Amino acid sequence: MAQTSKFYGQFPLNAFSKLVNDLEGGGTTIKVALLTSAYTLDQDNHVAYDDISAYEVVGAGYTAGGKALTTKDLTYAARVTTFDADDTSWAAATIADVWYAVLYDDTEAADADKMLIGIICFGEAKSAAAATFQIIWSESGIFTVTVGA
Repeated sequence: MAQTSKFYGQFPLNAFSKLVNDLEGGGTTIKVALLTSAYTLDQDNHVAYDDISAYEVVGAGYTAGGKALTTKDLTYAARVTTFDADDTSWAAATIADVWYAVLYDDTEAADADKMLIGIICFGEAKSAAAATFQIIWSESGIFTVTVGA
């Protein structure tokens, strides 16, 4: 099955209102959390980490809240802004029913203030049994935003 990626509806508003911190800034922590098939995407009403946290996978090698992205990079060229980071992995993980990966800004202290960015639906359940669970981001970046001419 094909994987699909979407922004949460309020991400642009939150970014323009500075509720999302500088995506590549040293003081900003962008995380990816893994969710089970019990989660139902609601792009309009899910805004913060506390809207999704009850649906996170549970298992050895995975810590609630997910994992921080490393080597974050935000670039611009020819009306295209690209956000990228190193691939993300959980070593020696035993997790199952992984349907989604959610990007969010983990910089703030309260879960209600940790703004959601986007979601990737794997299209089928993924798992790992005492193995590395890895997300290999696209060579063209985790996401791009293109401004029309």
